[in-house]
Amino acid sequence: MSNLVMLTCLLTVLLTCSELESTLRKHATASGSSSSSGAFSGKGQTLGGGPAPPDLAGEVKGTLDKASAGFNQLDPQVKIFGGLLVLYLVFWYLQG
Repeated sequence: MSNLVMLTCLLTVLLTCSELESTLRKHATASGSSSSSGAFSGKGQTLGGGPAPPDLAGEVKGTLDKASAGFNQLDPQVKIFGGLLVLYLVFWYLQG
């Protein structure tokens, strides 16, 4: 009797999973989607209706790009001098 109950439970779970999978496929390929690729094409609005917060990562990347461009324009001897100065300061800090 317990084997029959276990088999019935297993079949019920499998049928439920199959129905769930078919429902998900049906809704995933619905023709009423707002974008052609199926991906969300939002406008950066939050649920409260206000605009999304500024892109901090983009601003930081832009600032670092400007700084690295300025560093790349330095004379190679100035770069070496700066590196040696930084190493000296690191060793001085670790000594004390």
